[in-house]
Amino acid sequence: MVNYWLWVAKEDSMNDNDEVGSCQRWDGCDPDTEIGDYVLIYRISPHRDIKYLGEITKDCFLNTSKLPNEEYYCEFKILSNFEDELELKDMKDETELVEWYPLKNKFHKRLFSITEDYWKVLEKLIISKNQSSKDVFLN
Repeated sequence: MVNYWLWVAKEDSMNDNDEVGSCQRWDGCDPDTEIGDYVLIYRISPHRDIKYLGEITKDCFLNTSKLPNEEYYCEFKILSNFEDELELKDMKDETELVEWYPLKNKFHKRLFSITEDYWKVLEKLIISKNQSSKDVFLN
């Protein structure tokens, strides 16, 4: 089963030049993250947008240097760097996202699980702004 995730990127962790196809490591994955899962990356202020779609390329692993705290890393590949980002105001205006926890919580966590229903809403919104991204959403 494929999982869907939303990661919240700090101001300096992702930039507009991160290229499609580039592989990166993410600090702070959920322990249930698996190869083949998909992730949307939300950038905090000053951007306040979903800019990237990624695919997990390596199962998460525990960072033993952070023990006794549990922090997991995983590797992912950028599938799309959206030219027209899904902005916070767009998400707030979408009635189907009114009860979506990350939005209600103002993205105040490092990561969120996304149910398939909400993933489809986000996918629809992103594709409406980026027709060329339709092919990268494989589900």
